[in-house]
Amino acid sequence: MPARNCAFCKGELEPGTGVMFVKRDGTFYFFCSSKCERNFRLGRKARRMKWAGGRARVERTFVMIKPDGVRAGLTGEILSRISKAGLRVVSSKRMRLDRALAEQLYSPHQGKPFFEELVKFVCSGEVEVMMVEGDRAVAKMRELIGPTDPSKAPKGTVRGDFGKSITENVIHAADSSESAERELGLFFK
Repeated sequence: MPARNCAFCKGELEPGTGVMFVKRDGTFYFFCSSKCERNFRLGRKARRMKWAGGRARVERTFVMIKPDGVRAGLTGEILSRISKAGLRVVSSKRMRLDRALAEQLYSPHQGKPFFEELVKFVCSGEVEVMMVEGDRAVAKMRELIGPTDPSKAPKGTVRGDFGKSITENVIHAADSSESAERELGLFFK
């Protein structure tokens, strides 16, 4: 895949990251973040500044608060933790998953012993699905939520503080950039 540069700040984009904008005439523009996209649309000029720190890797990931988290009223607490981690919720919606969508979401686990129970559980009530953006968003979200098994998750992580079992563990987040892209495509078209 050819290297792309942000149409606003001219920074190099890594594969699987960034934002794509398509004009009505079919012209494609790629941006390293939603801020660059917004500034481009507003007609602003990029400043030529160098950042002294390490290389930022702005990416988007998929996050879903499961029915047990929504029922327990944990959405606000989870959003607060996401914000404190330096991440931003770009888009969010509350919905109820049908079986077909739940099976698509968890298709990598098809054939595993817990698959059927997991699909039934996520269809049992409302969920909150989110597109989360930030520097190393996938890795930061995985760190924030903790391991799948709440009994192995440290205190201070979402699952360590609120999870009850491997299925009822309050939250789902994509485990890789590839998974994030696939899962975001299911919910945010």
